[in-house]
This record gives sequence, C-alpha cells and structure tokens, in this order.
Amino acid sequence: MGADLWRFEVSDRVLPEPPIRAIQPEIAAFNEAAKDESNYIFNDSIPADSPQPYTACSPSAVAAEFGVDSDERLNCVVDPRTYVVPGIQRAFGSTTANLITTTLSAVNAGTITADGADVQLGYNWSNDMGLFSARVNFTHVRQYTLANVPGLERGLLDTYVYDAAGTTGDGNIVRSLPDNKGTLTMSWQRDSHGLTLINRHIGSYRDLAYQTAYEAGSDFTRSLLDEKIDSYNTWDFQYRYSKDWGGRIGSTNFSLGVLDMFNEDIPYREVGGRDYDTVVFDGRGRRIYARVLWQIQ
Repeated sequence: MGADLWRFEVSDRVLPEPPIRAIQPEIAAFNEAAKDESNYIFNDSIPADSPQPYTACSPSAVAAEFGVDSDERLNCVVDPRTYVVPGIQRAFGSTTANLITTTLSAVNAGTITADGADVQLGYNWSNDMGLFSARVNFTHVRQYTLANVPGLERGLLDTYVYDAAGTTGDGNIVRSLPDNKGTLTMSWQRDSHGLTLINRHIGSYRDLAYQTAYEAGSDFTRSLLDEKIDSYNTWDFQYRYSKDWGGRIGSTNFSLGVLDMFNEDIPYREVGGRDYDTVVFDGRGRRIYARVLWQIQ
C-alpha cells in the first residue's frame, strides 16, 4: 500500500496569451473609431457585395429616419478599415469579417495551485497454478486553480470557473483535466507463460463549453449537448511466452496483445470537430499487436 499527497504552487508560469486579451487592442481601436460618425459605412457596401464600395453613412441620421433598431440602422457600421491592428487578421471584403488569425504571445502571468493524491495498492500470491498479482493505481486531482491570469477575469471560457480540475479547461491555457483516473492490473505467470489484464478508468468530468454551445446552437444541436462527459473504461489483454535458447543465442520474449479489447464507445461530445474529447481519449479503438524481443547474453 502506498499514497502520495502532492501540491504545486507556480507563479509567473509561461502561458499562452488568452485570446480575449489578444484582441483587446482591436476592441479598443473599434471603440475609439465608433466615436466619430465619419468612420461609418453601410455594411452591404463592402466591396465583395457592392459595386459601390464603402458608402459612407451617418448612424444618427439613419436612426432618426428609420429608427434605432431598424435594419437600415443596423446596416450602418463602423468601417473595418478604421480599427485594423497588428496581430489580428480578418476576412477582407466580407460583411461578416470572420477572424482568420490571431497572434497569441507567451506571457509570464498568474498563479497556478494544484494538489491531489496518488494511491497504489498491490498484492502478490502464488500457488500450484503459478504466480499471481493484482495492482490498483488511482490519481485524484483535487484542484488546478488559476488566479490573476490576464484575460481570465471571468474564469475559463467566461464561466467564472477558475478550478480546471474535473473540467475540459479552455483548450488554451489548460486542457481537459479529468479529476479521477485509475488502472487495475491483474497478472499471472507460470514457467514460460504469462497473462496480463488491465482495466483503464477515466472518471466523468464537466464540459465547460456546454453553456456557450447551448446558447448558440439549434434545437437539434441542443438535444445532443451534455453538461458532462461520461466516465470511460477499457480493457487491455496480453499473452507472453519466453524461450531460453541456451548458450550464446540468448532468449526470446514473444508478446501478443489487444488494446481496448471490447472496442468501447468513446463518450460523445457535440462540441469540437471529432465528436469526442481528443485530448483525453484515443479514437483508434481496438488494436492488436505482436512483439518479439531477442536478448543475447
């Protein structure tokens, strides 16, 4: 039996700049340009859609004529050419101005406090059938808390969650971090033959992207969303055989095994491009392997 209680406190760690902080200069430039009515144009006059590019408009005049919430007023926007800043590239000549690239710098910032426990249990016994062993390794992450990180004032993904343990994180500063993981290993050995069976467990954890995806999604998308990613268990199997050739030829170890023996379904995640959390789970499913190791004395 064994247990390790651990705790790390890291200050000014090198972190990728949060995207919201990286686009703050553009937001500031936009707010400044918005104060001057000479910086407004009709959105549908942007060159990709209009033979008369960048037609100027007055937001106050349009609002007075058609109303503040009218389609005409909403079409009178700040000219995107007036708030271009280095490090941010948007689609040129587009009425939506989709973000193409953002330059994220590395920053030394904030404090990360992480603690948890590792537990190990093991037992060996033997009888006429051979040597047996059973072992359990389990890790629990109690917290992975971020503080004073620029751009993270509203928490990870603006959820006001600052402790990433047991969550999907934000995918930038901290990745998915299930708070419970463990393995159960059972082995048998007799003479030249051996078997090993391994169960790998990943506990369920919270999907921080749920709320944003729910608010922006269609009814169909909402029906597929879940606030938590389910727990996951797989089984691996291996057979071993050792042959001692004697003399200078040495010995050979043969192994034949199956990873993810039952081809378990990976917990579904609607958010993301592959319908599952690629940071945590291996999407390859069942894999069969064979290995030969020849050792010469």
